[in-house]
Amino acid sequence: MTPKWYLKRLASMSPAEIVGRVEDEGKRRLWRHRPTAAPRTVATPRLPVTPHGLLEGADPAAMAALTAAAEGLLKGRWSIFGMPRTDQTADLDYFVDHLTGTRAPDTGFSLAINHRDEAAVGNVKFVWEPARHQHLTVLAAAYAATGDVRYAERVDVELRNYWAANPFLVGIHWTSGIELGLRLISWTWVRRLLDGWPGAADLFEHNPVFVEQLGRHQQWLAGFASHGSSANNHLIAEACGQFVAASAFGLFEPSDRWRAVAAEDLARELPNQTFNDGLNRELASDYHGFVLEMCLAAFLEAVLTGHPLADQLAEPLARNVDALQAVVDDVGHPHRQGDSDDAHGWLVDPVDYNKWGSLLNTGPLLATPARWWHRGPEPDIRTAVVAAVTTGRQPWSLDPDRPRPSRFSGAGLTILRDHAEGSGGRTDPELWIMFDHGPHGYLSTAAHAHADALATEIRYGGIEVVADPGTYCYHGEPEWRDHFRSTVAHATVTVAERNQSEIGGPFLWTRKAETILEGSRGLEDGLAASCVASHNGYSDLGVRHRRSVELDREARTITIVDTLVEAGEPAADAAVRRDSSGDGTTDADGGNLPMSKSFPLGPTVQVDLDNEAGTARLSWPENSNRVTVTLDPNLSWSVVDGRVSPPLGWYSGRFGTKQPSAVLLGETPAAAVGEEYRTLFTFESQSAK
Repeated sequence: MTPKWYLKRLASMSPAEIVGRVEDEGKRRLWRHRPTAAPRTVATPRLPVTPHGLLEGADPAAMAALTAAAEGLLKGRWSIFGMPRTDQTADLDYFVDHLTGTRAPDTGFSLAINHRDEAAVGNVKFVWEPARHQHLTVLAAAYAATGDVRYAERVDVELRNYWAANPFLVGIHWTSGIELGLRLISWTWVRRLLDGWPGAADLFEHNPVFVEQLGRHQQWLAGFASHGSSANNHLIAEACGQFVAASAFGLFEPSDRWRAVAAEDLARELPNQTFNDGLNRELASDYHGFVLEMCLAAFLEAVLTGHPLADQLAEPLARNVDALQAVVDDVGHPHRQGDSDDAHGWLVDPVDYNKWGSLLNTGPLLATPARWWHRGPEPDIRTAVVAAVTTGRQPWSLDPDRPRPSRFSGAGLTILRDHAEGSGGRTDPELWIMFDHGPHGYLSTAAHAHADALATEIRYGGIEVVADPGTYCYHGEPEWRDHFRSTVAHATVTVAERNQSEIGGPFLWTRKAETILEGSRGLEDGLAASCVASHNGYSDLGVRHRRSVELDREARTITIVDTLVEAGEPAADAAVRRDSSGDGTTDADGGNLPMSKSFPLGPTVQVDLDNEAGTARLSWPENSNRVTVTLDPNLSWSVVDGRVSPPLGWYSGRFGTKQPSAVLLGETPAAAVGEEYRTLFTFESQSAK
């Protein structure tokens, strides 16, 4: 990182946070020169509680998929961020980034390693991911399901190799608290799932190497908890790992204190990081699932040990699952918003399992389901585990007749559907529209936010028609990191070729657009639904961007109208006026402002642009109908697909991958204040044929 970045990062911190970080640095220096003593063990340890028949309720198909994944692991087959690997063997080198081939440091003081330096460590996400040991929970689950000792023995060898290669405060794997927290969740569940295997105690509680590793992990987390502008999902991961491990393994004199502090953090942070509407405050949809999975592991640990945290987490978890159920489309997928690194908070299924389907399946075990709730398309192992642990415990009580919400006022998210309650018995695939009019991220850094104010996703029967571009990368490729977070990459309007919010670094924003919902109607029922919002991201250029989205359920059309209004006008109920010159939008120096309107299309969508007719025809393999886009004649339209310099026309379906995908782009060199730039999507109805 450059000195300029450090100055920007410092500016995002409060005085209290700066003091805390200075104290952290002092502690790092102390630990480097005089490492703290290992925590003292107790004479009568507490060990993990394992319910009888933990997997007895698992579906046979889910069990078959689990054992197939375990057999693949015995042969070295696994997947990291969707990339198949054949080297996931018992003697795996945990320091090699298999994306770039770089080997991260396995020596030297861990807290002096710059994990953001790709030249030194490679792509650190690809180094850290295997060391979360979530593939070992899969092997342990396969042992619990089958009793096949080969799975347990493989876990034994790999853990011993890992511990030998990673002594306390040495190498890359002691640099980040989130990694330590997730590792503790994995180790706890490996021990629980291996219960009954004769070697389990010798691998864990009777093994001084494990005891040292466990104590040092918990000691590290107690000493360096995330705080201030970094107290996002990282803090929850650290607290979940600490609570799970300290509850399951009471091996040390500080165990009860660690457990109490972690419980206190979780009881505070899950509600703090959740809007009242139930969505996660990071406004990154994948992190909603990630936090839910981690807190689910902590909740189960509290249930197993009779800790009051179970009751404290019950209500916020219920709100989380209810909100997830409300936002998903008709195939069970939520919106794609903000960053995603495809992380698993707690894994006992094959790595390619349906994460969202599993959370939908788990929902009724946590809260009273509503009639509109979804079920996952296939059964999974984790839901069976949750059911076994929570047997006899009542889900959090919610009104089963409650209506499905369409507007999430805290998160600033509105879902428009043509299959709204009361709209009649349609046979057509669902039209699902997500309209983003929320705040720009969480805390002062807004680390996982994108410059996507007023972005709109459109899906047809679960197919991404107008899509969010995804994330692709965090470290190592700054141009691509910036592109996938940029305004032009999203389905919204760009003015003067500039982002609505200003990027200050890979996880830092220094200026944030403020968005206001101006009105909505017909969201729950009726023949039409609409929503209008605006943002001030271009106010220094003299304009606000206003967007209205209208869904005509009867005609099956979606109309998106974009207008640039004068920045000084009220956000709501403002009269739309042209500037006095009539020559177009002007910047602070009096020059005309260019404007572009992007519609990034889903990766399976093909586009046939007919500029003479002013239309674009969209098609994809699963679609037997016609979709016609009527284009605004005041814009010049083109299709951009896979452009590299500058990047445009890319889609990232999962972390670490990208592919060319068409963007329908409308541009003007001088946008007129008050001009309505209108785009109409018409979906031919099956029922009309």
